Amino acid sequence: MKRKEDSKNNNYDAMSFTDHLEELRQRVLNSIYSILICIFF
Repeated sequence: MKRKEDSKNNNYDAMSFTDHLEELRQRVLNSIYSILICIFF
């Protein structure tokens, strides 16, 4: 029986380079938004 982590890693292996870039862009934007919200408050 496979663990959830194993199947999750397989999904990342199947991602194309542009998919990885898109995910990175989304995570960077989320980080920037979070920092700005924290600074605001």
